[in-house]
Amino acid sequence: MYLKEIQLRNFNKSKFLFQKGINVIIGENDSGKTNALHAIRLVLDKHMNWYEKEITENLFSETLANWHGHIIVISLRFSEIDTSKEDQSMLKYITGNKDGEGSLTWFCLPDSSTRKNLSEAKN
Repeated sequence: MYLKEIQLRNFNKSKFLFQKGINVIIGENDSGKTNALHAIRLVLDKHMNWYEKEITENLFSETLANWHGHIIVISLRFSEIDTSKEDQSMLKYITGNKDGEGSLTWFCLPDSSTRKNLSEAKN
């Protein structure tokens, strides 16, 4: 099994495509390389504490305005899934396991008070 694709959706969309084997993410400073790796960890690392999964301002580029209150969706698509492997712990969460491909998705919704405050601030 290997990670084939990462999609990050919030106020804009980002997509990273990977091939089987070694892949490299290259980009300018503050272009999202570390956030792509953090997104992978948010979805896959079941040992992260709840406070490590909080979405805070330091996760976003200083060049981005108005990111507050958006729903954030992180989707990881895997390929060459082998269901005969002994370790089935992660496979039970993968959806759409069809033709050896499937995905895991993580959603971050702002709490109701944050959504309310943002709605009132826009008026």
